[in-house]
Amino acid sequence: MTPAERARHIDKQEFAAECKAARERAVAYATRCRKREKEKVKAWLSGAEPAPINLAAMTIARQPVTHCVNGECRTMDGWAKHLGISKHALIIRRRKLGSLEAAIAMGFGSQRGRQPSLIEFNGEALTIKEWALRLGIKEDSLRHRMHTGRTAKEAIALGGPLRRPDPGVASNFAHSEGTGAGSTAQETPKITFSEDA
Repeated sequence: MTPAERARHIDKQEFAAECKAARERAVAYATRCRKREKEKVKAWLSGAEPAPINLAAMTIARQPVTHCVNGECRTMDGWAKHLGISKHALIIRRRKLGSLEAAIAMGFGSQRGRQPSLIEFNGEALTIKEWALRLGIKEDSLRHRMHTGRTAKEAIALGGPLRRPDPGVASNFAHSEGTGAGSTAQETPKITFSEDA
């Protein structure tokens, strides 16, 4: 037997011994646990011990978290409904402004409680909704223009629906003139190929 084969044989024997020992420890632990559980059940049936409490089976009803601002306490859903905005919008406000107090102090949404602001352009003062209607675009599209770095006046000055170039078509090529062969272009009815390839 070579030294490598002998080493492998010793490793196999050691592994088998370790597996046997681990199995024996597991069986002994399981036996102890079963015995302990039997004793608990017997004690409970005899009335000597209170019934075991199964924490996994218990469900704890969670109370909604309330947030108090200026003496008023509401849940996040309640504050969002009070302000006339979605809960998601309120969470975004809180993240941007750093606190719920600042997000609530920002005021009502456009749905209730305040007059929509007017945007003056070319001598006319209209709301965002009215400008979108005048331009023939959705209100969200106009708001998106304003949130991408443009002022309200720049967004309105862009006019109606913006056309995007067709995908895959380059529009920055210079105008072409002819085939590039000049006056020497001719029709060749028969094309021959050389066999040296």
